[in-house]
Amino acid sequence: MDASLPDLIAAIDEAPDKLHAESTPATSALIGLGIDALPAVIPLLASPDADTQMRAAYVLEMVTMELFGFRPGQGWEDFAHEIRWCDFWTAMMVGSSDEAGEPDAASMVAHWQSWLDHRLRSAGEGPL
Repeated sequence: MDASLPDLIAAIDEAPDKLHAESTPATSALIGLGIDALPAVIPLLASPDADTQMRAAYVLEMVTMELFGFRPGQGWEDFAHEIRWCDFWTAMMVGSSDEAGEPDAASMVAHWQSWLDHRLRSAGEGPL
C-alpha cells in the first residue's frame, strides 16, 4: 500500500484479514513505517471503535517488538530481548489502567505519548 500517513490512518479499518482481524493493508503499511507512524497511531487507542483500538494496539505491538529486536519471519534476535519487550509491553498497558485496573483510553494515550516523546528526544543515545 503506497499511501500517505493520513491516508493510512483513515484506512486502518478497511479490508481486515478474515483470519487475523487486527491486520489490514493499512496496519501492515503503518508497521512498515516503524516509529514514524506512532504519533498518528497512538491517538487511535482512544477511538470509540473497538476494532480501531485493536488495530492501533497491533501497530504499536509490532513496531515496539521490532525496536526490541524482533524480526518478522525470523523471530527474536535474543530471548533476553523478548523478555525485555514483554516487560515493557506489560508496563505500558498496565500503567495505562485506572484505579480499578481497567484500561483507560485517555491514560493509555498519554502514557504512550510520553514514552514516544522521551524516545524521540533520546534517539541516538543507544538501545531501548
